[in-house]
This record gives sequence, C-alpha cells and structure tokens, in this order.
Amino acid sequence: MAVSNPEENWQSARSTVRERTKFMFNNSLLSDVKFVTTGSHNSTTEIPAHRFVLSIGSPVFLAMFNGSMAESTLDVIVLSDCEYDALLELFRYMYSDEIIFSRNNVLQVLYLAEKYIIPSLVSKCFEYLRQIVEGSNVFCVLNHVLRCHQQDRLLIDRCWEIIDEQTPVAIQSDEFFTIERSLLEKLVQRDSLTVGEIELFRAVDKWALHQCERLGLVTNGATKRKLIGEGILSAIRFPVMEEKEFASVILASEVLVPLEVYDLVRHFFSTSGTPPRGFLTIKRTGGLKHCQRFGSVVKFGWRAYGADHEKEHALCLSVDEAIKMQGVRIFSCNSEQHVVTLMVKDVSTNTLLAKKTGTFYSQLFQYKSVGFYGINVLFDEPVTLEKDTNYLVSSSLSGSCSWRGENALEYVHCSGITFRFNKVTNEQFPEILFTRE
Repeated sequence: MAVSNPEENWQSARSTVRERTKFMFNNSLLSDVKFVTTGSHNSTTEIPAHRFVLSIGSPVFLAMFNGSMAESTLDVIVLSDCEYDALLELFRYMYSDEIIFSRNNVLQVLYLAEKYIIPSLVSKCFEYLRQIVEGSNVFCVLNHVLRCHQQDRLLIDRCWEIIDEQTPVAIQSDEFFTIERSLLEKLVQRDSLTVGEIELFRAVDKWALHQCERLGLVTNGATKRKLIGEGILSAIRFPVMEEKEFASVILASEVLVPLEVYDLVRHFFSTSGTPPRGFLTIKRTGGLKHCQRFGSVVKFGWRAYGADHEKEHALCLSVDEAIKMQGVRIFSCNSEQHVVTLMVKDVSTNTLLAKKTGTFYSQLFQYKSVGFYGINVLFDEPVTLEKDTNYLVSSSLSGSCSWRGENALEYVHCSGITFRFNKVTNEQFPEILFTRE
C-alpha cells in the first residue's frame, strides 16, 4: 500500500540519499504524478510517483516529463500494457536499486525495463531467468528474450541446453504451440534433441493445427504442410521411425505427398538399403550429457608457460557403466583463440584411444549459476569408456590466463552414471561430454 502519512522527522532517521529516496517509493508525499494500471481481478490501482526520480532513472520518463513534447499538466498516466505488480517492482528498482522477482512478474518487469530503457534492470531480469528456466517454461522465456533489444547470449544458450535436455517436456508446453515458425525450424534441425522422432512430429503437427485454428484456415494435410514449411518438414527424420508409427501417425496426418510416401515405404521394406530422397536416415544423437566435476568456477587459474606457450593438463577417470565419451569442455581465456591437443588413453595398456588437435575460439558457457569462457573439444568419433576401467584424459592448450575450477569432486553422479576422478591436475576439464551406451 502507498504511504500517505509520513513519519515525523523521517529524513533525520535516514542517513543516506538512497535510504531517503527508498522511503519515497510508493509514497504520496511530494508525489507529482500517478500511474493507473491493472490490479488483481482487473481492478485499477494507483501508484504515486515523483517525476524527478523517474526522470533520472530512465531516458523515456525524462522525455515524457521534460522533453519538447512533454505535457506539463499531465499528472495521471494510465498504462494498459502492464499489471500493477510488475510496475510496482519497476518503480521499486528505480527508487532503491532493489527488486523482488517472482515467476509471475519477471517477464513483465523485463518488458518494462526494455520499454523504459533501464539496461541494468534488464540484466537482473536475465540473471533471474537463468535460475528459473526449465522445460515447462523454456519456450515462454526464449520467446521473450529473443524479442529483447538487449540480448543475453548466456540465457539464450541456457534455453537451448534446457530444450535439448528436456525436449519432451518443452514440446508439450502451451507456449510451444505459439512459437514462430523460424524458431520451430531451428528446433527440429537440432541433432541434440532428446526425444523420439515420432513424438517430435506429433508436436509439429499439433503446432500446425494450432496455427490453422488461430488463422481460421481449413484443417487438412495441404494447409498444414504449407504452414509447417519445407525447411521444417525436411528436418523431420521419417526414415528412423518404426513402420507402425509411420503408418498410424504420419500417413494419417496427410502432410507428405505421394512420392515421399512411396520413397519412405520402399525404404522401410526394401533390403537394398535405398535411402529416401530428402530425409536424414540417422537417429538424433540426443543431448550431450555434461558431467560437471567442480563445485564452482573462478576467473584466472593457470597461465601458459614455456617456449611454445602451452600448458599440459591431465585427469584420470573411471565410470561405473559404459559410456560414449564425445569430448570435453575446457576452460579458456575470454575471446581468445587456442590451439588444443586432446587425447584419451587406456591406463592399464597405455593405448591411445583418441586424439584431437585443432584451433578453437573461446565462447561463453553457463556453469551452474555462473558464466565462464571455454571451448568444446569433440572427437571425430566417440570413445567408448568401459565400466570400471581407468582412463587418462590429457590436453595441451596455448593461451594466456584462464578460468579454473574450485572444489573438485572425486565422485559425480550424472544421468545415471557415477564418475570417479583421480586428480592428476586440478585446473582443467570442468565438464566431460558424453552420451549413454
């Protein structure tokens, strides 16, 4: 509730300008403007404010109250594009640098922070969203973030990681059926989705049905195909589906033309292995699993040395069930190019199982709630790590100061696999990238 009767000598009790300004938040004392917005049950609610405070916090409010087009007599402003709770939090931040986020208000606060050009609040919204994004809300978050003028690569990447890891949940959410076709195309083109191909198609088909209803179009195969588009349809891997799934779901949808159906049926029942035209015939790899072996990451850990400006790192590990090791994520320096050699050996036989050498550019990754710069080094072919066998992972890496890990873990349980790490060096390899056998 807005404060209407100020306490006596309230200035004396607050020693800083910030404390005194905070006291004026949602306070009718000296207020020279009121904002009317929607409250609970569609009721209208007033928030008292002060032109001076809003003007020094936002160029939009400055222009509204003091620009050449400002209306000096304007003392009540009606806002129909936001709710009371979100506007109240916007003003709380402008008066006190404090914010009370919730899952219900953060996207509206983000919208207002962009609208009134308050980049520091936009960044705080992004930070909060990175903490709460999950499969059930990922498309809602991603839709909003992609529309923002101020982009957050870390949050966008985190959304795609969630989509990869929780694909079935994400594509069944209500927000999925409202995404743009361009975003749907990016989704179905990802090799890293963890969902059966028939379930992915069902979601795409439902998306098309929703578009038909939204646009008032006749629902049939031809209309759905036009709405889906050839780019999306060609990215669906029909050849990897089961014959029964294809017959009961795909044929019933009527989105394929007769020649495509003929090619696919011939593929299913032919022994010649003739691939159907226009469709990929290999299953998606599924999202890479990320085994994180540090409690936290910090900036600046190691520094390259020696004539070749490289530093070597090594780590011994074993797993309790067989996995396919796809590669590792390595700490690197901000926006820097690195020459990397990565190797995996069987310790008991000293056999080299895989080696990868190349030049890589660092990029920003998410590690729990922190962002760090690193590189993904993936082998050309995955390496099978057998159960209860010791393997040595080693790398040489050129470059300057890098991030490093803290609180290394000896045991890590990840996606049903228990990793055991023997710390040969404790500076590198924040994540082991793998898939299940």
